[in-house]
Amino acid sequence: MVPAHKSRWFERWFAGSVRGRLSRQFEAVRVQGLDAFRAAAAEGPLLVVCNHSAWWDSLLAIVLVTGELKLDGYALMEARNLRRFPFLGRVGGFGVERGVPDDGARAITYGAGLLDRPGRVVWVFPEGREVPFHRRPLVFKRGAAAMLEQAASPAARCVPVSVAYVFGAEERPTVWMSFGAPQTRTAGADAEHEAERQAQAVEAGLARIAAAVEVRVDTGSAPADFPVVIAGTQSRFGALATALLARMTRFKALDAK
Repeated sequence: MVPAHKSRWFERWFAGSVRGRLSRQFEAVRVQGLDAFRAAAAEGPLLVVCNHSAWWDSLLAIVLVTGELKLDGYALMEARNLRRFPFLGRVGGFGVERGVPDDGARAITYGAGLLDRPGRVVWVFPEGREVPFHRRPLVFKRGAAAMLEQAASPAARCVPVSVAYVFGAEERPTVWMSFGAPQTRTAGADAEHEAERQAQAVEAGLARIAAAVEVRVDTGSAPADFPVVIAGTQSRFGALATALLARMTRFKALDAK
């Protein structure tokens, strides 16, 4: 198990840098439930369980938890990714060695120990790997459920987060995210049952996103509960080139008449 070795100044800078990348890559990042998540984090530590379909997922977690909300965020990932990108450990990444006996249990214990105070957030992708977005049902491993059961603080709760990348009328896709209501562990339930309950809650968030996207397509406006948290930007050169091309082709069309 590879522990996190956070650097406060570095994670703040990194969150700002990633925010800029997101604004250039996406038309917008729309997020439902962020204010309620902030309020819940003030009451106790939170374990986030999220579907995992794209490379951007971890960076979104960093930007929202550390950059937008200014919370103390951590994330479980594969140890080989931490060795490949060691800077991820500086922003709260801790790693599990796949194929190493008992290392999963060590990572669960480590993550549970982090859930010890308000303002702490541990982000987990219980699918364990990137899974095609359309695949249903979601299948979550039991590690996140076990982490919540062993949490250092009895006030720790689980928050289901759903994320989807959707192409529409714009050139770039929009990121849609839904933060669900915090969950406490069901008394007497085993980890398998809790993992299934977590997966169902994330699926419910994906259904909320799908409904919001339909409203956006049908009306031209997104529902008010999915505000833009990060707005897309376009380079000045790109905007100038598009405007120039439109002007040139418009003149040619007029000449043709």
